[in-house]
Amino acid sequence: MSFFNSPPGSSSKQQGFTLVELMVALVLGLLVVMGATQLFMTTRQTFLTVEEVNRRQEVVSFITNVIAYEVRSSIGVSPWSEQQKVTDSGNLVIQISDGEYGGYCSSGDLQALEYYVNEGSIIVAPKCESTNPTPQPVIFGVEEISFAQGIVEGSEAFVDVTVTLNDGSGKTIAFRFARRSSDIFS
Repeated sequence: MSFFNSPPGSSSKQQGFTLVELMVALVLGLLVVMGATQLFMTTRQTFLTVEEVNRRQEVVSFITNVIAYEVRSSIGVSPWSEQQKVTDSGNLVIQISDGEYGGYCSSGDLQALEYYVNEGSIIVAPKCESTNPTPQPVIFGVEEISFAQGIVEGSEAFVDVTVTLNDGSGKTIAFRFARRSSDIFS
């Protein structure tokens, strides 16, 4: 008597799955896994795109909020020394009235803030009367930034800011900020 054969006269029921059923289940499982993988890849790509847009928005927001405020309320947007012109160095030096900003200098003697780009970051370097604190990166994701000073009727009236983002697109964004304390607004 064979182990696989049923004895004559006994009713046998099939146990387990046939090879065809297993193959169909395997194909269906593979389709579900492929669908989940595609969904994951699409979601990941969307996340990376949104993250890149957020980085761009962060740079633009910083420039329009912080630098624009400082330019508008400055007592001057001019070179820190007579040898260094704003457009020669590509840096922006904003002269601040004493006591207007806190936190940069130990004794509250802030005279100016200098902005420039180094290794993909906008750097702010406070210029204090007694000491000069270490420059600090304030925003990342910038390839290049340039500043040009605009003079109207002999007064430093505005600053043009051009930013190239460090996202591989080569896109540039340009802003113009007018100084409130300029003579042309008096």
